[in-house]
Amino acid sequence: MGSWIKLLRATALLCAGVFWPGFPAAAATDTTSGTAARRPNIILLLADDMDYADVARYGGKLTATPHIDSIAKRGMEFTNAYVTCPVCGPSRVGILTGQYQDRIGFVTNHGPKIPPNFGLPTTVTLVSESLKDAGYATGMVGKWHLGFDAGMVPNDQGFDYFFGHLHGWHDYRPGVEEPGPILRNREQVKTSKYLTRELADEAVNFINAHREQPYFLYVPFNAVHGPLQASKETLKRFAAIKNQRARTMAAMVYELDEAVGRVLEAVKASGQDENTLVIFTNDNGGVGGQKPSANGKLRGGKAMVYEGGIRVPMFWQWPARIPAGSRYQKVVSTLDFAPTFIAAAGTTSSVAYDGLDLLPFITGRREGNPHHELFWNFVDAPNQKAVRKGDWKAVQPADDASWELYNLAQDVGETRDLAKEKPEKIRELERDWQNWNQSNVEPLWIDVRILQKRAAMKARK
Repeated sequence: MGSWIKLLRATALLCAGVFWPGFPAAAATDTTSGTAARRPNIILLLADDMDYADVARYGGKLTATPHIDSIAKRGMEFTNAYVTCPVCGPSRVGILTGQYQDRIGFVTNHGPKIPPNFGLPTTVTLVSESLKDAGYATGMVGKWHLGFDAGMVPNDQGFDYFFGHLHGWHDYRPGVEEPGPILRNREQVKTSKYLTRELADEAVNFINAHREQPYFLYVPFNAVHGPLQASKETLKRFAAIKNQRARTMAAMVYELDEAVGRVLEAVKASGQDENTLVIFTNDNGGVGGQKPSANGKLRGGKAMVYEGGIRVPMFWQWPARIPAGSRYQKVVSTLDFAPTFIAAAGTTSSVAYDGLDLLPFITGRREGNPHHELFWNFVDAPNQKAVRKGDWKAVQPADDASWELYNLAQDVGETRDLAKEKPEKIRELERDWQNWNQSNVEPLWIDVRILQKRAAMKARK
Protein backbone atom coordinates (compact mmCIF):
# COMPACT_ATOMS: atom_id res chain seq x y z
CA MET A 1 0.00 0.00 0.00
CA GLY A 2 2.83 2.40 0.90
CA SER A 3 4.43 2.12 -2.54
CA TRP A 4 1.09 2.95 -4.23
CA ILE A 5 0.69 6.03 -2.04
CA LYS A 6 4.18 7.19 -3.01
CA LEU A 7 3.41 6.62 -6.70
CA LEU A 8 0.25 8.72 -6.44
CA ARG A 9 2.16 11.48 -4.67
CA ALA A 10 4.87 11.46 -7.32
CA THR A 11 2.24 11.76 -10.07
CA ALA A 12 0.63 14.69 -8.26
CA LEU A 13 3.98 16.47 -8.00
CA LEU A 14 4.70 16.14 -11.69
CA CYS A 15 1.23 17.36 -12.60
CA ALA A 16 1.12 20.30 -10.19
CA GLY A 17 3.48 22.52 -12.18
CA VAL A 18 4.16 24.92 -9.30
CA PHE A 19 7.70 26.30 -9.22
CA TRP A 20 9.68 28.70 -7.08
CA PRO A 21 10.34 32.09 -8.69
CA GLY A 22 13.91 32.48 -9.86
CA PHE A 23 14.49 28.87 -10.81
CA PRO A 24 12.84 27.79 -14.07
CA ALA A 25 11.30 24.35 -14.12
CA ALA A 26 13.38 21.68 -15.77
CA ALA A 27 12.23 18.37 -17.14
CA ALA A 28 13.37 15.14 -15.56
CA THR A 29 15.79 14.65 -18.44
CA ASP A 30 17.36 18.10 -18.04
CA THR A 31 21.10 17.82 -18.62
CA THR A 32 21.88 21.51 -18.89
CA SER A 33 25.35 22.33 -17.62
CA GLY A 34 26.68 25.68 -16.52
CA THR A 35 23.69 27.67 -17.77
CA ALA A 36 21.25 29.96 -16.01
CA ALA A 37 18.52 27.37 -16.54
CA ARG A 38 20.23 24.71 -14.50
CA ARG A 39 18.72 24.18 -11.09
CA PRO A 40 21.15 24.13 -8.16
CA ASN A 41 22.92 21.08 -6.90
CA ILE A 42 22.29 20.43 -3.20
CA ILE A 43 24.81 18.79 -0.86
CA LEU A 44 24.00 18.13 2.79
CA LEU A 45 27.03 17.20 4.93
CA LEU A 46 26.12 15.83 8.35
CA ALA A 47 28.46 15.11 11.23
CA ASP A 48 27.50 12.62 13.93
CA ASP A 49 27.74 13.33 17.68
CA MET A 50 30.22 16.13 17.09
CA ASP A 51 30.75 18.48 20.02
CA TYR A 52 29.60 22.04 19.40
CA ALA A 53 33.12 23.17 20.22
CA ASP A 54 34.88 20.65 17.94
CA VAL A 55 34.64 23.21 15.13
CA ALA A 56 37.58 25.61 15.28
CA ARG A 57 35.28 28.51 14.44
CA TYR A 58 33.48 27.86 17.72
CA GLY A 59 36.64 27.57 19.78
CA GLY A 60 37.70 23.99 19.07
CA LYS A 61 41.18 23.40 20.47
CA LEU A 62 41.93 19.84 19.38
CA THR A 63 42.54 20.53 15.70
CA ALA A 64 41.93 23.12 13.02
CA THR A 65 38.87 22.59 10.81
CA PRO A 66 39.70 24.83 7.84
CA HIS A 67 37.42 23.10 5.33
CA ILE A 68 34.34 23.10 7.56
CA ASP A 69 35.05 26.70 8.55
CA SER A 70 35.45 27.67 4.89
CA ILE A 71 31.74 26.98 4.26
CA ALA A 72 30.87 29.75 6.71
CA LYS A 73 33.53 32.06 5.30
CA ARG A 74 32.28 31.57 1.73
CA GLY A 75 28.65 31.68 2.76
CA MET A 76 26.52 32.04 5.87
CA GLU A 77 26.83 31.06 9.52
CA PHE A 78 23.61 30.37 11.44
CA THR A 79 24.03 31.27 15.10
CA ASN A 80 20.71 29.89 16.38
CA ALA A 81 20.37 26.56 14.59
CA TYR A 82 18.61 23.54 16.08
CA VAL A 83 17.91 19.87 15.43
CA THR A 84 14.58 18.28 16.35
CA CYS A 85 15.93 15.65 18.74
CA PRO A 86 19.13 15.15 20.78
CA VAL A 87 19.76 11.63 19.41
CA CYS A 88 20.60 10.30 15.97
CA GLY A 89 17.64 8.50 14.42
CA PRO A 90 14.77 10.86 15.26
CA SER A 91 16.97 13.85 14.37
CA ARG A 92 17.46 12.40 10.90
CA VAL A 93 13.70 12.02 10.50
CA GLY A 94 13.31 15.76 11.00
CA ILE A 95 16.14 16.46 8.56
CA LEU A 96 14.84 14.30 5.71
CA THR A 97 11.09 14.81 6.12
CA GLY A 98 10.79 18.43 7.24
CA GLN A 99 8.37 17.20 9.91
CA TYR A 100 8.71 16.72 13.64
CA GLN A 101 9.43 13.05 14.20
CA ASP A 102 6.62 13.19 16.78
CA ARG A 103 4.11 13.54 13.88
CA ILE A 104 5.34 10.18 12.55
CA GLY A 105 6.02 8.17 15.71
CA PHE A 106 9.76 7.69 15.11
CA VAL A 107 10.81 9.23 18.42
CA THR A 108 13.58 6.95 19.74
CA ASN A 109 16.46 4.87 18.45
CA HIS A 110 15.98 1.12 18.28
CA GLY A 111 18.22 -0.02 21.13
CA PRO A 112 20.06 -3.36 21.35
CA LYS A 113 16.92 -5.32 20.43
CA ILE A 114 15.59 -4.01 17.12
CA PRO A 115 11.76 -3.78 17.10
CA PRO A 116 10.14 -5.56 14.13
CA ASN A 117 8.59 -2.29 12.91
CA PHE A 118 11.69 -0.13 13.34
CA GLY A 119 12.10 2.38 10.53
CA LEU A 120 10.33 5.13 8.66
CA PRO A 121 6.85 4.02 7.57
CA THR A 122 6.65 3.65 3.80
CA THR A 123 3.83 6.20 3.70
CA VAL A 124 6.23 8.98 4.75
CA THR A 125 7.68 11.09 1.93
CA LEU A 126 11.37 12.03 2.17
CA VAL A 127 12.88 15.06 0.46
CA SER A 128 14.99 12.65 -1.60
CA GLU A 129 11.80 11.23 -3.13
CA SER A 130 10.41 14.65 -3.97
CA LEU A 131 13.69 15.75 -5.57
CA LYS A 132 13.98 12.50 -7.52
CA ASP A 133 10.44 12.99 -8.83
CA ALA A 134 11.52 16.49 -9.93
CA GLY A 135 14.37 15.12 -12.06
CA TYR A 136 17.27 15.30 -9.62
CA ALA A 137 19.88 12.58 -9.39
CA THR A 138 19.86 11.52 -5.75
CA GLY A 139 22.69 9.97 -3.80
CA MET A 140 23.41 9.09 -0.21
CA VAL A 141 26.80 8.24 1.27
CA GLY A 142 27.13 7.34 4.95
CA LYS A 143 24.96 6.39 7.91
CA TRP A 144 21.25 5.63 7.42
CA HIS A 145 19.77 4.57 10.80
CA LEU A 146 16.17 4.79 9.55
CA GLY A 147 15.26 1.17 8.88
CA PHE A 148 16.57 -2.20 7.75
CA ASP A 149 13.68 -3.92 6.01
CA ALA A 150 12.45 -3.79 2.42
CA GLY A 151 10.82 -0.47 1.68
CA MET A 152 12.75 1.28 4.46
CA VAL A 153 16.30 1.32 3.05
CA PRO A 154 17.80 4.25 1.09
CA ASN A 155 17.23 2.80 -2.38
CA ASP A 156 13.54 2.45 -1.49
CA GLN A 157 13.36 5.96 -0.06
CA GLY A 158 14.24 8.07 -3.06
CA PHE A 159 17.99 7.57 -3.36
CA ASP A 160 19.23 6.41 -6.77
CA TYR A 161 22.60 5.55 -5.24
CA PHE A 162 23.57 4.48 -1.73
CA PHE A 163 26.93 3.67 -0.20
CA GLY A 164 27.19 3.22 3.53
CA HIS A 165 25.70 1.35 6.46
CA LEU A 166 22.21 0.95 7.87
CA HIS A 167 23.08 0.85 11.57
CA GLY A 168 23.53 3.74 13.98
CA TRP A 169 27.30 3.28 14.19
CA HIS A 170 30.08 1.45 12.40
CA ASP A 171 33.66 0.36 12.91
CA TYR A 172 36.08 2.65 11.05
CA ARG A 173 38.76 0.05 10.28
CA PRO A 174 39.13 -1.17 6.68
CA GLY A 175 37.23 -4.35 5.93
CA VAL A 176 35.56 -4.64 9.34
CA GLU A 177 31.82 -5.37 9.15
CA GLU A 178 30.67 -4.37 12.61
CA PRO A 179 27.81 -4.12 13.52
CA GLY A 180 26.77 -4.87 9.93
CA PRO A 181 27.99 -4.73 6.33
CA ILE A 182 28.88 -1.75 4.19
CA LEU A 183 26.51 -1.66 1.22
CA ARG A 184 26.73 -0.27 -2.28
CA ASN A 185 23.07 0.01 -3.09
CA ARG A 186 21.87 -3.44 -1.98
CA GLU A 187 25.16 -5.33 -2.36
CA GLN A 188 27.69 -5.92 0.40
CA VAL A 189 31.18 -4.54 -0.23
CA LYS A 190 34.50 -4.55 1.62
CA THR A 191 36.13 -1.26 2.50
CA SER A 192 39.87 -0.82 1.92
CA LYS A 193 40.38 2.49 3.73
CA TYR A 194 39.56 4.21 7.00
CA LEU A 195 35.79 4.60 6.72
CA THR A 196 35.65 8.42 6.70
CA ARG A 197 38.06 8.43 3.75
CA GLU A 198 36.07 5.75 1.96
CA LEU A 199 32.89 7.80 2.34
CA ALA A 200 34.68 10.86 0.95
CA ASP A 201 35.78 8.81 -2.09
CA GLU A 202 32.21 7.78 -2.79
CA ALA A 203 30.87 11.31 -2.40
CA VAL A 204 33.49 12.64 -4.83
CA ASN A 205 32.69 9.89 -7.31
CA PHE A 206 29.00 10.77 -7.19
CA ILE A 207 29.76 14.45 -7.86
CA ASN A 208 32.02 13.57 -10.77
CA ALA A 209 29.42 11.24 -12.26
CA HIS A 210 26.67 13.88 -12.23
CA ARG A 211 28.27 16.98 -13.69
CA GLU A 212 25.57 17.18 -16.36
CA GLN A 213 22.47 16.84 -14.16
CA PRO A 214 21.25 18.62 -11.01
CA TYR A 215 21.77 16.37 -8.03
CA PHE A 216 20.98 16.01 -4.34
CA LEU A 217 23.80 14.40 -2.37
CA TYR A 218 23.22 13.54 1.29
CA VAL A 219 26.45 12.71 3.15
CA PRO A 220 25.75 11.72 6.76
CA PHE A 221 29.22 10.80 8.03
CA ASN A 222 29.32 8.45 11.01
CA ALA A 223 32.23 10.51 12.36
CA VAL A 224 32.75 11.34 15.13
CA HIS A 225 30.33 8.83 16.67
CA GLY A 226 31.96 6.00 18.61
CA PRO A 227 33.85 3.78 18.54
CA LEU A 228 36.76 6.18 18.95
CA GLN A 229 39.13 4.94 16.25
CA ALA A 230 41.72 6.65 14.09
CA SER A 231 44.44 5.54 11.70
CA LYS A 232 48.00 5.30 12.98
CA GLU A 233 49.30 7.88 10.52
CA THR A 234 46.68 10.42 11.56
CA LEU A 235 47.28 9.79 15.25
CA LYS A 236 50.96 10.68 14.68
CA ARG A 237 49.87 14.20 13.72
CA PHE A 238 48.61 14.67 17.25
CA ALA A 239 51.38 12.98 19.20
CA ALA A 240 51.73 16.09 21.36
CA ILE A 241 48.27 15.43 22.87
CA LYS A 242 49.01 13.13 25.77
CA ASN A 243 45.46 12.13 26.64
CA GLN A 244 44.66 9.15 24.42
CA ARG A 245 40.96 9.92 24.15
CA ALA A 246 41.63 13.53 23.22
CA ARG A 247 44.29 12.51 20.70
CA THR A 248 41.94 10.03 19.01
CA MET A 249 39.12 12.55 18.90
CA ALA A 250 41.44 15.16 17.36
CA ALA A 251 42.39 12.66 14.67
CA MET A 252 38.76 11.81 13.96
CA VAL A 253 37.76 15.47 13.65
CA TYR A 254 40.77 16.02 11.38
CA GLU A 255 39.67 13.14 9.13
CA LEU A 256 36.13 14.54 9.01
CA ASP A 257 37.39 17.97 8.01
CA GLU A 258 39.63 16.48 5.33
CA ALA A 259 36.66 14.56 3.93
CA VAL A 260 34.59 17.75 3.81
CA GLY A 261 37.47 19.44 2.00
CA ARG A 262 37.57 16.72 -0.64
CA VAL A 263 33.85 17.15 -1.31
CA LEU A 264 34.23 20.92 -1.64
CA GLU A 265 37.18 20.52 -4.00
CA ALA A 266 35.22 18.09 -6.17
CA VAL A 267 32.41 20.62 -6.49
CA LYS A 268 34.88 23.29 -7.62
CA ALA A 269 36.51 20.92 -10.10
CA SER A 270 33.11 20.07 -11.56
CA GLY A 271 32.56 23.69 -12.59
CA GLN A 272 29.35 23.85 -10.53
CA ASP A 273 30.64 25.63 -7.44
CA GLU A 274 28.62 28.84 -7.98
CA ASN A 275 25.38 26.93 -8.39
CA THR A 276 25.74 24.39 -5.59
CA LEU A 277 24.15 24.79 -2.17
CA VAL A 278 26.40 23.11 0.40
CA ILE A 279 25.28 22.73 4.01
CA PHE A 280 27.28 21.46 6.96
CA THR A 281 25.68 20.68 10.31
CA ASN A 282 25.52 18.06 13.07
CA ASP A 283 22.80 15.56 14.03
CA ASN A 284 22.82 16.41 17.75
CA GLY A 285 25.15 17.65 20.44
CA GLY A 286 28.28 15.88 21.57
CA VAL A 287 28.35 13.31 24.33
CA GLY A 288 28.56 15.76 27.23
CA GLY A 289 31.22 14.96 29.80
CA GLN A 290 32.73 12.10 27.81
CA LYS A 291 34.81 14.04 25.29
CA PRO A 292 37.68 16.42 25.90
CA SER A 293 36.06 19.52 24.44
CA ALA A 294 32.39 18.99 25.47
CA ASN A 295 29.95 21.52 24.00
CA GLY A 296 31.66 24.78 24.76
CA LYS A 297 29.50 27.17 26.78
CA LEU A 298 26.35 25.15 26.15
CA ARG A 299 24.74 23.13 28.91
CA GLY A 300 24.42 19.37 28.55
CA GLY A 301 24.90 17.26 25.47
CA LYS A 302 23.56 14.33 23.53
CA ALA A 303 20.27 12.91 24.89
CA MET A 304 19.42 16.20 26.63
CA VAL A 305 17.12 19.02 25.53
CA TYR A 306 19.35 21.68 27.03
CA GLU A 307 21.25 23.69 24.40
CA GLY A 308 24.22 21.32 24.34
CA GLY A 309 22.00 18.54 23.03
CA ILE A 310 19.98 20.37 20.37
CA ARG A 311 21.85 23.50 19.23
CA VAL A 312 24.25 22.71 16.39
CA PRO A 313 26.80 24.42 14.14
CA MET A 314 25.25 25.19 10.77
CA PHE A 315 27.01 26.70 7.74
CA TRP A 316 25.63 27.23 4.22
CA GLN A 317 27.41 28.23 1.04
CA TRP A 318 25.84 29.01 -2.33
CA PRO A 319 28.01 31.63 -4.05
CA ALA A 320 25.34 32.53 -6.59
CA ARG A 321 22.80 33.38 -3.90
CA ILE A 322 24.39 33.75 -0.43
CA PRO A 323 26.89 36.56 0.30
CA ALA A 324 30.24 35.39 1.65
CA GLY A 325 30.89 35.95 5.34
CA SER A 326 27.24 36.58 6.21
CA ARG A 327 25.49 35.62 9.45
CA TYR A 328 21.89 34.79 10.23
CA GLN A 329 20.99 35.17 13.90
CA LYS A 330 17.31 34.26 13.97
CA VAL A 331 16.14 30.82 15.02
CA VAL A 332 16.23 28.12 12.34
CA SER A 333 15.80 24.35 12.38
CA THR A 334 16.86 21.32 10.39
CA LEU A 335 13.11 21.05 9.74
CA ASP A 336 13.75 23.80 7.21
CA PHE A 337 16.07 21.75 5.00
CA ALA A 338 13.38 19.80 3.11
CA PRO A 339 11.12 22.75 2.21
CA THR A 340 14.16 24.89 1.32
CA PHE A 341 15.52 22.20 -0.99
CA ILE A 342 12.13 21.72 -2.62
CA ALA A 343 11.83 25.45 -3.25
CA ALA A 344 15.38 25.81 -4.54
CA ALA A 345 14.79 22.93 -6.94
CA GLY A 346 11.76 24.71 -8.39
CA THR A 347 9.33 21.99 -7.49
CA THR A 348 6.62 21.39 -4.90
CA SER A 349 5.56 18.77 -2.41
CA SER A 350 2.32 17.57 -0.88
CA VAL A 351 3.98 17.17 2.53
CA ALA A 352 2.64 19.34 5.36
CA TYR A 353 6.05 20.60 6.44
CA ASP A 354 6.73 21.85 9.96
CA GLY A 355 9.75 23.67 8.54
CA LEU A 356 9.73 26.34 5.86
CA ASP A 357 11.76 27.69 2.96
CA LEU A 358 14.58 29.75 4.49
CA LEU A 359 15.84 31.32 1.27
CA PRO A 360 13.50 34.35 1.31
CA PHE A 361 14.57 35.06 4.89
CA ILE A 362 18.31 34.74 4.44
CA THR A 363 18.33 36.70 1.18
CA GLY A 364 16.29 39.56 2.67
CA ARG A 365 13.18 39.10 0.54
CA ARG A 366 11.13 38.25 3.60
CA GLU A 367 11.36 39.85 7.02
CA GLY A 368 10.45 38.49 10.42
CA ASN A 369 11.30 35.30 12.24
CA PRO A 370 11.13 31.99 10.36
CA HIS A 371 9.86 30.28 13.50
CA HIS A 372 7.52 31.67 16.11
CA GLU A 373 8.28 28.64 18.29
CA LEU A 374 10.21 25.37 18.22
CA PHE A 375 9.34 22.30 20.32
CA TRP A 376 11.11 19.21 21.63
CA ASN A 377 9.70 16.02 23.13
CA PHE A 378 12.47 13.57 23.91
CA VAL A 379 10.83 10.28 24.82
CA ASP A 380 13.42 8.92 27.21
CA ALA A 381 13.75 8.14 30.89
CA PRO A 382 13.22 10.69 32.23
CA ASN A 383 10.99 12.13 29.53
CA GLN A 384 12.18 15.62 28.54
CA LYS A 385 10.31 18.54 27.02
CA ALA A 386 11.37 21.97 25.77
CA VAL A 387 10.04 24.93 23.85
CA ARG A 388 11.82 27.99 22.50
CA LYS A 389 9.84 31.18 21.82
CA GLY A 390 11.88 34.22 20.91
CA ASP A 391 14.69 34.53 23.44
CA TRP A 392 12.79 32.46 26.00
CA LYS A 393 13.25 28.74 26.47
CA ALA A 394 11.36 26.47 28.86
CA VAL A 395 12.67 23.03 29.81
CA GLN A 396 11.02 20.23 31.77
CA PRO A 397 13.87 17.77 32.47
CA ALA A 398 11.50 15.02 33.70
CA ASP A 399 7.76 14.37 33.85
CA ASP A 400 7.72 14.89 37.61
CA ALA A 401 10.03 17.94 37.53
CA SER A 402 9.07 21.59 37.43
CA TRP A 403 9.46 23.57 34.25
CA GLU A 404 12.60 25.73 34.09
CA LEU A 405 12.89 29.04 32.27
CA TYR A 406 15.91 30.64 30.60
CA ASN A 407 16.56 33.77 28.58
CA LEU A 408 18.98 32.56 25.93
CA ALA A 409 19.91 36.05 24.77
CA GLN A 410 21.36 36.71 28.21
CA ASP A 411 22.20 33.19 29.36
CA VAL A 412 23.02 30.78 26.54
CA GLY A 413 24.54 28.39 29.08
CA GLU A 414 21.17 28.00 30.84
CA THR A 415 22.66 28.67 34.25
CA ARG A 416 19.94 30.89 35.76
CA ASP A 417 16.42 29.47 36.08
CA LEU A 418 13.94 32.38 35.94
CA ALA A 419 10.79 30.30 36.44
CA LYS A 420 9.97 31.75 39.86
CA GLU A 421 10.53 35.29 38.58
CA LYS A 422 8.39 34.79 35.45
CA PRO A 423 5.56 32.38 36.37
CA GLU A 424 3.29 33.79 33.65
CA LYS A 425 5.90 33.08 30.98
CA ILE A 426 6.28 29.49 32.18
CA ARG A 427 2.51 28.96 32.05
CA GLU A 428 2.42 30.43 28.53
CA LEU A 429 5.20 28.20 27.19
CA GLU A 430 3.88 25.07 28.89
CA ARG A 431 0.44 25.75 27.39
CA ASP A 432 2.02 26.22 23.95
CA TRP A 433 3.89 22.92 24.29
CA GLN A 434 0.71 21.07 25.29
CA ASN A 435 -1.17 22.54 22.32
CA TRP A 436 1.61 21.47 19.95
CA ASN A 437 1.70 17.98 21.43
CA GLN A 438 -1.97 17.40 20.61
CA SER A 439 -1.03 16.93 16.93
CA ASN A 440 1.57 14.25 17.69
CA VAL A 441 1.08 10.49 17.52
CA GLU A 442 1.98 7.64 19.82
CA PRO A 443 5.51 6.23 19.43
CA LEU A 444 5.74 3.34 16.97
CA TRP A 445 8.15 1.65 19.41
CA ILE A 446 10.15 2.49 22.53
CA ASP A 447 13.82 1.62 22.99
CA VAL A 448 13.85 -1.27 25.46
CA ARG A 449 16.56 0.51 27.45
CA ILE A 450 14.14 3.38 28.08
CA LEU A 451 11.56 0.96 29.46
CA GLN A 452 14.22 -0.56 31.71
CA LYS A 453 15.28 2.86 32.99
CA ARG A 454 11.67 3.84 33.65
CA ALA A 455 11.11 0.63 35.65
CA ALA A 456 14.25 1.29 37.69
CA MET A 457 13.17 4.87 38.40
CA LYS A 458 9.74 3.68 39.50
CA ALA A 459 11.30 1.05 41.79
CA ARG A 460 13.52 3.67 43.44
CA LYS A 461 10.49 5.82 44.21
